[in-house]
Amino acid sequence: MVKDDTLQIFSARKSKGSKKRDQQIFLHNQYYPLDIRTSGSQQLELFFDDTSQKILLPGFLAQRYQSGLSDAQKDLRFLIYEQKNAVKPVEKEDPTHAKKTPESDLMIMGSGTLSMMQLRDFLLLHNDSIDTSYVERLTELYINEARREGVNHDVAFVQMCHETDFLKYTGVVQAEQNNFCGLGTVNDHTPGESFENARKGIRAHIQHLKAYASKQELNHELVDKRFYYVQRGVAPAVEELTGRWASDSEYHHKIRKLYSRMEAFIRDETVQLPI
Repeated sequence: MVKDDTLQIFSARKSKGSKKRDQQIFLHNQYYPLDIRTSGSQQLELFFDDTSQKILLPGFLAQRYQSGLSDAQKDLRFLIYEQKNAVKPVEKEDPTHAKKTPESDLMIMGSGTLSMMQLRDFLLLHNDSIDTSYVERLTELYINEARREGVNHDVAFVQMCHETDFLKYTGVVQAEQNNFCGLGTVNDHTPGESFENARKGIRAHIQHLKAYASKQELNHELVDKRFYYVQRGVAPAVEELTGRWASDSEYHHKIRKLYSRMEAFIRDETVQLPI
């Protein structure tokens, strides 16, 4: 039985002498024509019920897809997931009527499940202009530093993506600060803390998360200058960071949404790329 949210792509035909690839997409228990074009404009076109929706393929993804690399499958799944949500939006649950359960919370302490390559590719999907080796170094640091302190590295990495806009640094914090989580940033005129290298900046991020989520002792030397400003263990879940880590009333919703997008990016769904 095919679940309602399962995405499957099927090759239909490839016109002779044409670079256009005609396929079908199985979505919401129905089949729709899917038109994928990766040459020239590097544009992905999805047709749903006679409606054409277009998104721009990052350069690295277009190259992967054209060369037939299997890594492109997950990237393509993510882009389709984004379009699926645009076609069939999920209604936001009224928080006043939602029953909060421990299972619904995204816990900060624990073990992450994503690999360095998966984290890297998720970030590159949103920022393909950044040096890949630098991203790989950061993802490795996040995994190692988080593991050392018992923090979920998936959560920490997603929060970094949110705070830095996928390392584009479109806010008040600048890249040379090595401040990956907005530590000390209280307004648009306060750039916050700076660290001498990426390792210390990431370590400070992990330590600050642990300060909120746990009362356990640190396993590394303290580098987070704001560690003792936090009431230890007051926010074991991402949902409890709102109003504490950031004043934005939607902060935890934004982190959860980004986390869900990352999960969709690596979800094991069947995708068949055309030959």
